Amino acid sequence: MCLTVVAVFGFGCGGDGSGGGGNTNTTPAAVADQKWNLINDAGDQAFVIVKPFTYSGTFTEAADSPHWWLYDAAGNPVAKFTVGGNIVHSGGYDTWDFVTLGASGGGMQVLGTASGRTTDGVYPDAMQVDGTMSGTATSPLGTQQVSGRWTGVRIN
Repeated sequence: MCLTVVAVFGFGCGGDGSGGGGNTNTTPAAVADQKWNLINDAGDQAFVIVKPFTYSGTFTEAADSPHWWLYDAAGNPVAKFTVGGNIVHSGGYDTWDFVTLGASGGGMQVLGTASGRTTDGVYPDAMQVDGTMSGTATSPLGTQQVSGRWTGVRIN
């Protein structure tokens, strides 16, 4: 069996209007959801929505997502992966962990994990992320370990 798995903080400052040595208030502006485009090494894309967070948050697949796919030996897409998970701030980067990465169809089932981390800083200013995925594919032909890489870029 041949299987391819490849799957902003703004701060507003206001013075007190006293004109001399007044207090400055700093309040964080609202942080909007972000949309990211995740691409596996087969070239598939999945759009995910990243919820605002300080030290932890979630990402879920967007309604308009093209999806990551599981392929059969002939190269036909047979099932979509579920893309979603958690993001946790750690050190100078954010780590992305997929809660579930699974697909079934065409007599195949794949269960696995995927993770990555931002390559250029922390939320909400990070613009890139990359990582790996691995899992086990089961079909009538037997069981096979699968792996792949993925990358992501923020698109809004």
